[in-house]
Amino acid sequence: GSAALSIQAHDGGSIVRNCRFIGNVGASSAGAVGVHGFSPTPKIVEGCLFWNNSAPGGNGTGGGLTVSGPTIVRNNTFHGNTATASAGGAAVYFAASFSAMEFRNNVIAACGNTGAIMAYQVPLTSACNVFWDNPGGVGQYYTPGPTDRIADPLLCDPLVGDFRVMVGSPCLPDGSIGCGSIGAFGEGCGVISVGRASWGEIKAAYRGEEGGNR
Repeated sequence: GSAALSIQAHDGGSIVRNCRFIGNVGASSAGAVGVHGFSPTPKIVEGCLFWNNSAPGGNGTGGGLTVSGPTIVRNNTFHGNTATASAGGAAVYFAASFSAMEFRNNVIAACGNTGAIMAYQVPLTSACNVFWDNPGGVGQYYTPGPTDRIADPLLCDPLVGDFRVMVGSPCLPDGSIGCGSIGAFGEGCGVISVGRASWGEIKAAYRGEEGGNR
């Protein structure tokens, strides 16, 4: 029922790392990825981009990712994902489970029409996540940890798929309150400086070294 990738029980654990899931539509379950089953070794989803995935069906859960069983979800970027409002989890749906799960160092932005995270009856450890501009709120049945924040991640240009972050981002180690790097991407673009300049200064900036016009 997951549009892009479905992982079931695997005793050795499974790792989904540095993948890009873009524009998937899940008809009956997860918009992009479903990670399920119980195993002695936790499954890991890390360093991935979940962008503009959706789970619009009547059972649509987890616009980007649906998780059940012991799993660690870390250092991912979720942007623009949606799920059925009644089911919840526009970005991630942690299915009812008594297995410990971890959700840490992720960016969750612009994931809408329901709470970004659904974690009903789940012993979930949540830490060092950055939420921003999620129309349905941070989540349902989800309690953020003390290091989770609502803050602008300063993404470079998400409209064209550039999910690196600007200088000064709370996702970079210097601004992450001891959390290290947050999200799937590091620093990529600088701060744009805007200031006054005379017409003469503008012309001088675009002249060649020998005085010819460029």
